[in-house]
Amino acid sequence: MKKIHGDEFKSKDPGAVRPLETKVLGLYREGDGVAPYSAPRAGEYTFRVKAYGELAGPELPKLALRVDGKDVTIFDVGNENKAKTYETKTTLPAGAHQISVAYLNNYNDANNPDPKLRGDRNVFVESVDIQAPLGAPPALPASHKRLITRMPQPGQEHEVAMEIIGRFLPEAYRRPVSPAEVERVVGFVTLAQKNGGSFLEGIQTAFQAALCSPYFLYRWELDPTNLKPGDTRDLTDYELASRLSYFLWSSKPDSELFALAAKGELHKPEVLEKQVNRMLHDWKARALVDNFGDQWLQIRNIWEVGIDPETFPRWKDDLKGLMKEETERFFEAIIKEDHPVTDLIDADFTFLNEELANYYGIAGVKGKEFRRVELPKDSPRGGVLTQGAVLVSTSTPTRTSPVIRGKWILEQILGTPPPPPPPDVPPLQEQKAVSQTTSVRQRLEQHRSRPECAGCHAKMDPLGFALENFDAAGGWRDHDGKFPIDPSGQLVNGTKFSGPRELKELLKGDKKFVRCITQKMLTYALGRGLERYDKCSVDAIVARIAPQQNRFSALVTAIVTSEPFTKRRPEVVAKN
Repeated sequence: MKKIHGDEFKSKDPGAVRPLETKVLGLYREGDGVAPYSAPRAGEYTFRVKAYGELAGPELPKLALRVDGKDVTIFDVGNENKAKTYETKTTLPAGAHQISVAYLNNYNDANNPDPKLRGDRNVFVESVDIQAPLGAPPALPASHKRLITRMPQPGQEHEVAMEIIGRFLPEAYRRPVSPAEVERVVGFVTLAQKNGGSFLEGIQTAFQAALCSPYFLYRWELDPTNLKPGDTRDLTDYELASRLSYFLWSSKPDSELFALAAKGELHKPEVLEKQVNRMLHDWKARALVDNFGDQWLQIRNIWEVGIDPETFPRWKDDLKGLMKEETERFFEAIIKEDHPVTDLIDADFTFLNEELANYYGIAGVKGKEFRRVELPKDSPRGGVLTQGAVLVSTSTPTRTSPVIRGKWILEQILGTPPPPPPPDVPPLQEQKAVSQTTSVRQRLEQHRSRPECAGCHAKMDPLGFALENFDAAGGWRDHDGKFPIDPSGQLVNGTKFSGPRELKELLKGDKKFVRCITQKMLTYALGRGLERYDKCSVDAIVARIAPQQNRFSALVTAIVTSEPFTKRRPEVVAKN
């Protein structure tokens, strides 16, 4: 029996289909999730789909089970929020297949005059169980063959175990291992066999022991015992390989990094520069987008903002996934095409599909697939500040927040976060756009009249006001309710600007942005906060990349060849 959990199904449309934290697959509009399955033999297979629905509209949710893109059957999912098992059978040839579950009849109508027809119809898949027909034992998977290259003859168990574990441990620990370390793990094979287990059960136990070891779970950088507090040491090439691969790929080093480490060449600056270029153009560099990019821009917060559909009738929650995809594809293009990092602030292109382009009011984009779109010259869009993922993440459900947006710019773009607000400051009074008696700007002027608030608000609010033409749902507007938008502002140094274009021009030319993204990326690369003594290294990185037009690859290269990245201070252990 093979069980595919809901979160194992993958979709090209994360706005329509996405896994939930409970291992359940949520289907929110027409779309499908796909998972691989290897049929061990030809014959009749039984599929049991465990699913439930959110019912709405005149018919039940329809869920199709497909194999290799062809419908096997279509279920009417009639159970409300309680999973039920739906069963069907089909004949499959042996070999690789694609199993998919597809939602066919989306329905979302909040304004139907008939109350019984209002609501949002969705489908949720907990799992798909696949029962193979009886027959000979299935062929061992390729992963088994990679790990267990041969089985021992009687009396060869220890020799073969040493061979298997001796290959596995360097991969797991990401460094060479001593014979004593191999022998210690092989001891689990011996122990399992003494207790009546088979050789394979012993190998499984040994693998489990290795994968529970701190050497696998942590990126250990062990210091020599003769180092004193305050000393520094160069990282070994193996330690450097791990730092580099987890920085750019969020994964262990590949064979090329291991080979360079074995030769003792990886620490050379020219070798590091070549590896940075190779790794940034590898598909695994998408991890830098998903992890560093999403954290830095805080666009994961978009899932926490519940946009009010009464205030924003054009809004659909499906747009959240599309907006996040836009920003991630844009960030990936900055990396792959080696743009100056300042292009993150403003650029003449973005990535859209038809639905998101229509929402933004950009014509000429057709189809569900995302593609690169050159923005019109008069477009206010361009750069991360004007992308929906950032705009929605820095808003409230019913209105924009110039304070939150301004604070976000200070923290994430300029690296000059304001101090926390006084504890007794009341929240800004909420007003519906249709009935509000004052604009957000007017209410904020009243809100910040307190002297202890004025200083910080003078820094934050003007930056946020420049983005006021973008509403809380990321759309363009000219009025805040019945009040015309005033996007003008003035910095504390007297610099005046108005609207998103002038704001982006101001930020793009501000040297604080390059320093800020350097600090953010160095923090991410090191896996620790920056200390006072890191300031000189940050200064050196910023100075080094300036003649190279602040290109993304130049920034990454400068970081991985910097002293904080290639060296280590020993831990100071407190003595009792």
